[in-house]
This record gives sequence, structure tokens and C-alpha cells, in this order.
Amino acid sequence: MMIFKLPQPRQILGIICGLAIFGFLIYKSWAVDHYQHNQYFADIRQTRTLDFELNQDVLKARYGMLTFYDVLDRSISAQKRIFRRLETIPRFVPAEGKAQLKQGWEEFRRSAQEKAQLVEELKTANAVLRNSTAYFPTVVSELVDDAAQSGTSRQEVIELNALLDQVLLYNLTNDPQMPPKIRRGMTAVRLLLPPDAPSHHQALVNSALAHAEIIVTYQPKVQSVVERILALPTNRQSLHFSERYEFLYQEALSTASIYRWILYLYSLIVISGIASFIIMTLRASAAALRVEQQRAELLLLNVLPETIADRLKKDRHAIADSFSEVTVLFADLVEFTKLAEKISAAELVNFLNTIFSEFDKLAEKYGLEKIKTIGDAYMVAGGLPNPHPDPAAAVAAMALDMLQVIERFNTEHQKEIGIRIGINTGPVVAGVIGIKKFIYDVWGDTVNTASRMESHGSRGQVHVSESTYLVLRDRFQFQGRGVIQVKGKGEMSTFFLVGMKSEEKTEMQQKVATGKLGSSTSVFRYLDAMDALTSSNMPKLPEE
Repeated sequence: MMIFKLPQPRQILGIICGLAIFGFLIYKSWAVDHYQHNQYFADIRQTRTLDFELNQDVLKARYGMLTFYDVLDRSISAQKRIFRRLETIPRFVPAEGKAQLKQGWEEFRRSAQEKAQLVEELKTANAVLRNSTAYFPTVVSELVDDAAQSGTSRQEVIELNALLDQVLLYNLTNDPQMPPKIRRGMTAVRLLLPPDAPSHHQALVNSALAHAEIIVTYQPKVQSVVERILALPTNRQSLHFSERYEFLYQEALSTASIYRWILYLYSLIVISGIASFIIMTLRASAAALRVEQQRAELLLLNVLPETIADRLKKDRHAIADSFSEVTVLFADLVEFTKLAEKISAAELVNFLNTIFSEFDKLAEKYGLEKIKTIGDAYMVAGGLPNPHPDPAAAVAAMALDMLQVIERFNTEHQKEIGIRIGINTGPVVAGVIGIKKFIYDVWGDTVNTASRMESHGSRGQVHVSESTYLVLRDRFQFQGRGVIQVKGKGEMSTFFLVGMKSEEKTEMQQKVATGKLGSSTSVFRYLDAMDALTSSNMPKLPEE
């Protein structure tokens, strides 16, 4: 046995100092978090994009090309969220740089807040202006029609049309010389209104003049708010903020690069000092490898029956054994293909794993051998490769329990999955063939008939052949199905397994409790063995 000396206090202090220096150099070498930088820089670019889009949408709103103001609110809300993220400056930026970025961020944020307030003013004023701009031509049109019907003077119609042209032109051009002309036109229309004009005509005139007054009053307000919004220096501030951050990022990269070169040199020095420790570790690793080989052997026993695995170790030729009486079960999930079209692949595999794991537990419970799964089909056999005291009864009991598993699954997951089960009893050949990806499989007419029992069965039923019925008829309850046409087999008399007689159920429970049904290749037994192996036999690495 190799005895390791405990390190001296000076050696311990040297190791601690060396590790501290190494850790410091690593920290400095990788101080720049590129993911954090990409996120932060993307947020900066996004603020500039949102600011540009907000200015565009403001102009669209001013000239009536924006139907709703939701896009303005979304841009402002997105900016607020980004500003909250930009407040957290990446860790690799030095304290002085953080102060500079903080100042630039505050200026940019204040300008953005001011712009948001002005946008709210724009929305209010522009809503009033758009309303009057939309209704004013309509009211004038009604006035013109009313004037034609009531015989009002032609001069009033001329003045109304002129007023309409002036108001619409002013709304588009914002010509400061237009308001006096518009108001003179409004006065002219008001003077041309006869005192004895019908009340509804007077109301239309007053409405038209009110809309014209609103347009003249609110148009310059809206234009002023738009100009103030566009004049805010948000674009320049965001550009300055972006440039300053990029400069600090490049500085951090340069500093990290220097520390990285120092780390490389330091690592070369340290390598010579830890060579002896590596050699000692390799010796311990060899022992650990032996443990892993034992773990691999246990995993092989989880794939193949123990007796078959032992035979393959001694002789790698094909293994084929004949068994005179084996009971084979096939189960296939119904409606699982339709379910696969509605859920994700991960959920599908999870559901399938949940169901088949329960089936595996049942196979272990009754001492049966799980053969394989193909898609949503499950195959199990009783009576091989090791003798079983009552394989047909065990398979039948498992089949009844499988129906309950599906029923519980549907209740817990609100699904409508069904299952068809077919059972047949007879002689088979079982073994392992090939040289890669070994699997213990079963062949023979008995297997084919069991598969036909499943495919010709019914949802939620256990369909058994006559051979299985003859073995179990005294202990289980059956319902005769009669003679049916079976593909590839011709006419066959088959039965549905209904349940287990009470005395047989009691006896089966006792056999399960006492372990008299034997034991199959169990994932649970071998995983427990691997855990025990790891916890008790795994060698410890040497301590320096």
C-alpha cells in the first residue's frame, strides 16, 4: 500500500497562494461576459430603433396616416422596459466607466420621458383635430345640400366651399397666413346666414364654424408638439451612449487579453509542479476504471437476462434455446397515433415512458421477461429464459393490471388512450443473434399468433387464444368470442379474458408477496446494485 505524506504547513500555504493567484488570473482573463455584452448592446441598438420608429409614427399620426395610437404606446412601453434593463451595467465595466454610462443613461432616459409626455399631449390634441377634420367636410356638404333645397343664397354656398378649401389646405400646409383668411371666411358665412333661416340650417352652420375654429386652433398646437418631439436630442444621446459603452467594452477586452497571456505563462509554470499529482491521480483512476467496468457489466445485465449475458461472455456465437411452453403477450396503445399529432415530441415520449415504466414494474412484479418495445407496442413473455412456476397465470394477471394502468393514466392526464392486448401460449425459440446491439428476442408461430390476438382484439380487452384459455380456464374468467378469421392463421376459436377468480387472486397475491413467481431481468435491481457499488467501492483520489 502506498502511503502519502501529509503536506507541511508551508506547502499548504504555497498551494493556497498558488490557487488564489490562478483563480485571480482566470477571473481577470474571463471577466468579460460576452453574453451579457451582447444582450446589453442589443438593448442599446433597440432603443435607437424604437426612437426612430416613434418619430416616424408621430409624423404618421400628424398627417392622419396612423389609424390607432397603440403603436405609439407599444414603442414607449418597450423603451421603458429596455431602460430598466440598461440600468444594470455589465460587471466588466470599471467603476469610473459605470459612472459615465450612468450619467449618459440618465440624460437619455429624461429625454425619452419628456418625449413620452409630449406624445400623450399629441394624442389628445391630434384626436380633437382629426375629429373636426373628419366631420367638417361632412357638415359643409350637408349645408350645401340644405342650402340648395331651402333656396338659400348662392353666395353662402360659395363662401362655404371656399371656407372648406381654406381649412383643408391649412391643415396640410400649416401656412401661418391662412388662419386670418379662414376666420374672415367664417365671418362671411356667419353674416350670410339669414335671421329667419330654419333652425336645423342654423345648427349646421354653427357646427361647421365650430369645427373650423377647432381646426384653426388645434392645428398649430399639434404642429408645435410634433416639432418639439422631433427636436428632442434622443437620437444623439443614444448614439453617444452607444459609442461610450463600445469604448469601455474594447478596453475591457484588452485588459482581459493581457491577463490571459499572464495566465498562460503561469499555467506552464504550474504544470511542472502538479505532474506528480497527476501520476498519483492516474493510479487512482485505474482503480476507478475497474469499478466502472463492473458498472458496465451491471448495465449489460439490465439489457440481457443474466444467464444469457453469462453465456455471451464465454461464447459470442448466436444463442438459440427452445422452450416447450411459453406465454407471450403483445400490447398496443390505441389512439396514440392521433395523440402524437396533437402534442409535442417531448410530451409524447414522456407519456410513453410513464406507461411503459408502469408495465416494466408489473413484469418485475410477476417475474416475467420484458422482450422489447416497438413504437407504442409492448412485448413480454413468461417461462423464459429461466423456469417460471406459472407463466400463463402471471401473464394473464399482468394483462389485467395493464388495463388498470391505462385507466389510471387517462384519469390523471385527461386522455383517451386505449390498449389492445393479445396472449398466446405454446413453444418458442429464444436467443440472441447478430454481433451489435444485442437484444434477447423470441421467435416462432406462438409469437405470431400472440401478435394476431392483439391485432384482432378490441380496445380495452385481453384477447387470448384457445391454447391459453385451456391452461387458465379453471382459474380465470373468460368470455367466449367464438370462431373468427385470423390473418395468416385461418379460423380460430378465441376468448376475452374477463378477470381472475377470487381464490386464484388470493393465491397470486401470496405468490407475489413471497417472491415465488421468480425474478426477471430487472432495471431496478441492477440500478440498486450500481448505486451500492458506487457508494462502497469507488476509490478515492489521492490527496496531496
